[in-house]
This record gives sequence, structure tokens and C-alpha cells, in this order.
Amino acid sequence: MSAAVTGRLVRAGDSRPHFGFPWLALVLGVATLIFAGFGWHAVTAESEAQVRIVVEGSPGHGISQSTVDAAHPDPIRSWKPLTFKVTADHLSSDQQHGRTDLGADVVLSTQWKNAEGTPNERRFTGAALRSSDDFDDRFAIGNTYLNNLGLGHGPLAVVAAAETAADVLGDGPIRTPVFWVAGTGLGILLTGTALAFSLRRRRHWERRYRRLATAQRRLARVALDLEALEVTYRTTPERRRPAGYTVAWRTLRDSTLELARTEAGVATAVRDPQTALSTQTGGLVDLFEASARELTTLADALLAAGAVHGNLSRRGAVFERITAPLNDAARELIIRLEAAPANVFSAKTMDDLRGRLRALLEASARSGRGTAGSGVEAWAEAERSLEGIARHIADVLRRYPHGKVRARRRDTEDLSGLRESLGLPGEASLALTVLDEANAVARALLGDVEAYDALSPARRPRGHRGRRGLRRLHPGSHGTPATGRRATIWWLSGTAVALVVSAIAAGLVTGTVLGRPGWELTGTDHLRSLTIDGQAEGITEEGIRRYLEDQFPRPIDVTLAVRDAEQYLQPTPRADSDLGVEVDPARRLEALWRVKGQFPRLLEPVTDELRPDQVIVPVMVFDDGRVAVPGQLTGATALGDGRRLGASNWTFPNLYVSSSGTAEVHVANGLEDLARGLQANGFRDQNVSGALLFWLLTVTLTLGLLTAAQVVRFGGLISARLGRFGRGGAALRRARADLDQLALGLDDSRLNTVAVLGAGAASSSAEADQRLFERALVMAWREAADLAALPLAARLSQHYVDRVTRLQRLVATLGGRDADVHRRTEALMEATRGVGGR
Repeated sequence: MSAAVTGRLVRAGDSRPHFGFPWLALVLGVATLIFAGFGWHAVTAESEAQVRIVVEGSPGHGISQSTVDAAHPDPIRSWKPLTFKVTADHLSSDQQHGRTDLGADVVLSTQWKNAEGTPNERRFTGAALRSSDDFDDRFAIGNTYLNNLGLGHGPLAVVAAAETAADVLGDGPIRTPVFWVAGTGLGILLTGTALAFSLRRRRHWERRYRRLATAQRRLARVALDLEALEVTYRTTPERRRPAGYTVAWRTLRDSTLELARTEAGVATAVRDPQTALSTQTGGLVDLFEASARELTTLADALLAAGAVHGNLSRRGAVFERITAPLNDAARELIIRLEAAPANVFSAKTMDDLRGRLRALLEASARSGRGTAGSGVEAWAEAERSLEGIARHIADVLRRYPHGKVRARRRDTEDLSGLRESLGLPGEASLALTVLDEANAVARALLGDVEAYDALSPARRPRGHRGRRGLRRLHPGSHGTPATGRRATIWWLSGTAVALVVSAIAAGLVTGTVLGRPGWELTGTDHLRSLTIDGQAEGITEEGIRRYLEDQFPRPIDVTLAVRDAEQYLQPTPRADSDLGVEVDPARRLEALWRVKGQFPRLLEPVTDELRPDQVIVPVMVFDDGRVAVPGQLTGATALGDGRRLGASNWTFPNLYVSSSGTAEVHVANGLEDLARGLQANGFRDQNVSGALLFWLLTVTLTLGLLTAAQVVRFGGLISARLGRFGRGGAALRRARADLDQLALGLDDSRLNTVAVLGAGAASSSAEADQRLFERALVMAWREAADLAALPLAARLSQHYVDRVTRLQRLVATLGGRDADVHRRTEALMEATRGVGGR
């Protein structure tokens, strides 16, 4: 190659393409993270506005502006400012349906029973809303008040109703997790799809670039060998040059120069993002790669043939190389025939086969020591002799039944180019073909030989491929179907693991987010105390605890107020049931509040509310010993959608009464209902399907894990840019820096070597030396570029370190040669100073 071509190759050696960045995936990923952040903030956000409670008049049950303020000194938070008015009056139909100005956002009537009358005169209980006629919202607010009124709360019943209004009337952010999880999952899906597309494009592009870099390195290696091959060819007398040797040399020289001229166009197409992945560029890379591979094979064959024709010291290894497959096939045939019956072949035939093989080996040994022409002819004669006896044996075996079988081609090195360069007949060894046929027939007739047939095609393990099978792949293919299957298996396995892990995590999150309370008691605390106030036969603390499942969500003190049912409730027997009585709701509410007033030591001093850790359970005893529990008086307020604590069934006349002899069981069941009510208290149903949320979370988490795996994989791909990482990274950087200096001084090197040191008779050798230097420099550049293109994972192997070490040695040699030329040039220039009168 010319100096200009060499310089151009050196300067282009590090022109690694910019494979691009997945900007779309990055934008989608950032948008998804922002969306998920908004979702997390929305789901976990707390409201900042406040609810202002205004009490009009004296509604009763201890409700007043001062007691309400004292019952809940902290502000009630809501998503928007609300005015909550409490009145002792009933609500009109116009007020309930928002057809008149309420003077507040919410109006709560403390009445618990509608006022009957004509349609125009009817008045209602519950709540009225300024901005909405939503029945569910009105019912939730009014029912919260009634529930807590039945628990013995007055001011706290108003506070609980105001908290419910703040919850149901809030115009806050979308808080349902389904919306945010679904949106995040969609974003992750789009991000993963975009990233997968970018990764696939980048992998294909990098694979194509690495194939080009490998082919360029092979071309540089061939270009470096051209000088040595030319010297060998020129110094070999014409009478020793077979026609095939001359043709091969000219083909190699012309094809190398032609391929070097096309290299720039192929490299430009691969580096251009617009054309890098086109079918046309793929064809160019395939052709360039196949041509470089063929040139490498041809150069190796010419180097070996040149050693023979030039009587070089390594010619013996060349004959050993072409003799080895014949020796293997012949010895296999001998071993197979030794198992044949004695009447098949005579001892003379077997001795003849052994003798001709021995003659071939002796010819190979002599050819490695003798002259080129006589050595090749002697070896060819020995090969023809071995072919003759092998053909005779094959013909004899074919006469037997089942003797006509097809020979299996032996997996051996392709030596056709070397044979042609040596002047041997045929593209392949005919003797080897005949020996393979004889072995195939012998196996069919005489059976398998363990040493040779253990991995025969009939018994060869699945997935085994010989070298020839690999060679039959498309020239541009750098993988096998097994590789693709393994990658698919890895991805499927990873997806399955991610799906299982995500399902477990989704189940935990769903249970935590929804957390619907069940019937089973899950509390870890016990009753701190159980006190019986009053006398009743058949009711004892020990008897109650015997039937009680003592699991409460927090420590409480329970006081059983045993009272006379007739005196407090004035019940009326039910005609349709022996286990129930009818009680006027007004009498029932009055009885509950009457019992509460009998325990002033358990009440807060200002609000007359029960202390938070206190519970009073009225137990009404009938004359026949049966008991009834008309309600529970608790320090806790009833909130949320749980209907088990303070259910407003006190507004109905029916009251369940225990059967005879089961008073303690009845009381114990009432305490367990209390525990369940406290356990479910405050829970608000988010109207979300648990199954839907679970599967959305599972899919979203799975997509997130798979996308994270793609991000890690992308990090491994772009790590080729991170030369400081990986084993040998510093050494590679130093070697490339030295190559930069050598490339910058390339013009000076040419001037010093050719113009100064190569003047006169030394010009030819100086030019040859400079060409060798430039070609070695090109090869070093190719190797450095190929090493720099490897991803981080490939830099962790010992093979990578060995390649860097070899590159360092080559760069050091080139640097030493360049320094020597510079030193000799300076010495010559110094010596010429003053000559000729200067």
C-alpha cells in the first residue's frame, strides 16, 4: 500500500461511530418518574385547609361552641375551607336539596327523628350541603353523627361528622392508587419498549461495527504480511515457483489493494447513522468480512508455501500440516480393518497399507529437510501411493452387502489454498476423500470403534456442531441458534422470576393499602380491667372471661353497668320472637346517656366525654334472668366506613335479648363485637378492586424490573466509552497515547527514513523498512480501536488483558524503531555539517 493510503488508515483507525443515546426512552422514563412522584404525593398528601365549626344555640347532649372547641382543639383538615354549621332545627326539603342558601357549606341537624306532617310541613334530620345534593355524602355525614350519639358522644359526635364532611367533600388530588399505578405502568411499558428498540438498534450497530473492526484488523495483518511474502516470492527462483503459487501471490496482492480501496466506503457506511443498519450496508460488511477472511487464509497458505519454496527452516511444519489429516484417516482405517475376518484382506494388503502410510510420513520428514521441488514431488508421489491402496480396500469392501454407504466428510482444516500454492494437484486431497470412503464402508460392515465413533452423527449429542457446521453459517452471522435460544431462555426465566417477586410485593402492598378489616380478631392487647357495677345473678368476671376472645387493638378499661331493664328501657315483648323486645328509641338513647352520667369519674371535665381508654357497657337484666346490651359507650369516636362501632341501629325499636342461662356468653359476645368495632374503626373503603390493584401492581413492578435490567444492559454497552474502567484500561490508554504520537510524527518518519537514511543504494531497503513500519502501525491502530470498542463486561477477561499486553509490546517496538530512526538521522545530519565548505 502507498504511504498516503497508510496514513489515511492510521488517521481513520480510531473513528469509532457514535451509536446514539436513547433520548426517547430517557424522556419517557423521566416523565414516568415525575408522574409516579406526583402519584405518590397525591396518595400520601395531607390536606392543608380547615373546617370551621359553628354551633347555633344549644342543641343538647352537651353540644355547644365551647365544648366542641374543647373536644377537638386541633384544626380539622380538609382539601378546601369548609364552614360546618350545627343546628337543633330540622332541615327542610329545600335545604336538603340545595335549593336555598344554607349560610354554610354543611348544615347538620342534631335531631335524630324526622318531624312528620303534610308534604310541605315535613322536616328532616341529617345533613344538607350547599354545593351538592349527593345522597351518599349527606347520609355519611348524618349517619356519623347518629353513630357517635349512640356511643354517648355529644361534642365529639359533631367533630366526627365534621371530619366525615372534610373527607367526602374534598376536591383534593386523585387519590385512588389504581389511576396512578396504571399510569406509571403505562409509562414504564412505553419506556421499556423505546429502550428495547434503542438497545436492539445499538446492539446490531455495534455488532456490525465490531465485525468491520475485526475484518479491518485482518486486512492490516495481511497488509503487513505482504512485505514478507513479496520478499519470499522475489527471492524464490522462478523454476521453483509452481503456477498455483504465482497465481495465489498475485491474487493476494491485487485483492488486498482492492479491498483496502473499498475499506473507506464500507467504514463510512457503517459509521453513518442513516446507513449503518441498512440492508445494503449489511451486504457491504458481509462482503468485506468474507473477503478479509479469505485473504487471511490465502496469506497463511502463501506464508507456508513460501517457506517450502524458499527452503526456509519452517518448511517441515508445512508438510506436517498437510500430512496430519491423511495420517489420522489411514490409522483409523488400519484399526477398523484389524477387526475384519481374516479372509477379507490378506496380510500383504494390510502390510502394504501400513508401508505406504510409513512412506508418506518419511516423505514428509525428508521434504522438510530437502530442496523444495524434490520434496513436494516426493510427498505427492507418496500421497498417490496411499490413495491407490485405500481405493483398492474401498472397492473390496463395497462388494459385500450393505457396503454402499455415503462417506461423512471429515472435519479438518481447509488446505486447498496451501495445496495449490505448493503445486499439489486438486483443490482438496483425493487420497483423504478415498480414505474417508473406506472408513465409512468399514464402519457399516464391521461396526463401530469406540475410539472413533463415540460422537458419531448417529449418537452425537444434540447441539454438537463441528467447525464445518459453523462455517456454513452466513458470513455475517456471529451467533448460532443455540445462542439465541439461550438468550430467550434467560429472558423468559428472568421474566418469570420478576413476575413472582412482583406478585409477592404487590400482594403485600395491596394488603397494606386496602387493609380491609376482617371478622377475625387481630388485636395484640388484652382488657386492662373488667369491672362489674351492680348486682346480677349469673354474671361474673370469671365467667365472662371464660367465653371471651381477649384480643383488643389497644388497652381499655371496661365497666359493665348492670341495670334493671324494666326501669331503664320499659321494653315491650315482641309477638314474633322470644329472643327480642321492642324499645322506644328515645327511651333507649335516654337509658344510654343516663348510664353514662352515673360515672362522672370516667368523663373529661369540660366536655363530659368518656376518656379515650374507657368503655361502659350497659347490661340490662330482665326479671327472668335474661340480659340485653342496648349499646356501648366508648371513649373512641366512630369514623370511617366500619359499621361495627356505634352502629346507628339504636334508632330502631328492636333489641336482642339472650336466652336463659347464657347471660355471660351474651356479654362476652358484646365485648368481642366491641373489639371488632375498634379494630375496624377509621377504615374508609377506597372503592378499589383488590384484584385489579394487585394485577396492576404486579404488571407494573414486573415491567419496572425488566426495564431496570435493560438499563443495566445498556450501561454495559455504553461502558465501551469508559476506558478508565476494566482490567488493562490504563495500559490501553497509554498505548493509544503512544500511537497518537507515532501517527503525528508519521510524515517526519517517512522523511527521515526514505529521504535521509535511504539515499543512494540503501533507498530500496529503507522504503521497505518504512512500509513495514507503517503497516505495523495500521495494525496496532486496528487492534487498539477493536479493544476500545469492547464493552465493560468483555474487559474483565484474561484474554482482554493478554491482547492489551501484546499491543503494548507492539507499540513499544514501533516506538523504539521510530526513536532509532530519529537518532540516526540526527547523527547523520550532525556528521554532514561543515561538509562542502558549509
